[in-house]
Parts: sequence; structure tokens; C-alpha cells
Amino acid sequence: MTKFLSLLALLGGLLLIYLGYERQLSLAGRADRTFSRLGTAIDGGDHTPTHVRYYVAGAVLTLGGAFGLGIIKK
Repeated sequence: MTKFLSLLALLGGLLLIYLGYERQLSLAGRADRTFSRLGTAIDGGDHTPTHVRYYVAGAVLTLGGAFGLGIIKK
């Protein structure tokens, strides 16, 4: 069961990384990045675009799945 969940986490992470990449290249992603830079310039706060969140979540799931499957060893 652990190997199955690790495989699902690995595949889900890869899917999220792919979706983040697709969003980054899309018109919505470019607009999101532009507005986040504009918001940061106006108030100085952190405005993270959606595709960056996809990348982070995908990286966490991919690493967790790789550790669970034994691809990466401590």
C-alpha cells in the first residue's frame, strides 16, 4: 500500500509540475505574473503567481514519492 501511495504521489507531483509549466506559458499565466509583479511594486507584499504554487506542490509530491519508492535514499 505504501508503494502504491508513493507512486500516486510521484505521478501527481509530475502532473502538477506539467500543469504549472503549461500555465506559465499560457495567457492567464503571463497575466498572473504581470499582476503579481505590479502588486509587489505597489504594496511591497508577496504576490506569488499560481504557476509557482503548482511548481512547489509538484516538487514536494515528487520528492515524497521518490523517497517512498526508494529512488532517492537518505
